[in-house]
Amino acid sequence: MLEHLSSTFRIVTKKGPELDELERLEKALGPLDAELLEFLREAGVAEFAGSHGRYFRLWDPLDIRKSTLSYRLETWDPPAIAIGDDGGDHILVQTSAGLFRADGGALAPDNLHFLASSLSAFLSAPERLWQF
Repeated sequence: MLEHLSSTFRIVTKKGPELDELERLEKALGPLDAELLEFLREAGVAEFAGSHGRYFRLWDPLDIRKSTLSYRLETWDPPAIAIGDDGGDHILVQTSAGLFRADGGALAPDNLHFLASSLSAFLSAPERLWQF
């Protein structure tokens, strides 16, 4: 999955997956998107940096589970999963319709900004995270 990363970004840190947490995540939230599952198995958690101080991270299974359940994203229609952030007030949210940016203070289904149709598409062009 990391082979899709834009050449304008680099991996700052990466920590391998904890398989027991991945199992807990799937038990709590059900089947995961295939690309998210591939990323979690490959990287576990990763932080990325680009030019102009741009930064984002994709969370580990524990943080995904905790954040998704605390924001009650699994109750949305369609259900959503919080998978990362920009190091600030914006959360990366994944639904069956794709990957979105949400404002942490106003997290609601009608307040999502479309980023990409898939995780791999987002990784290949993460600059969209800062266009809103």
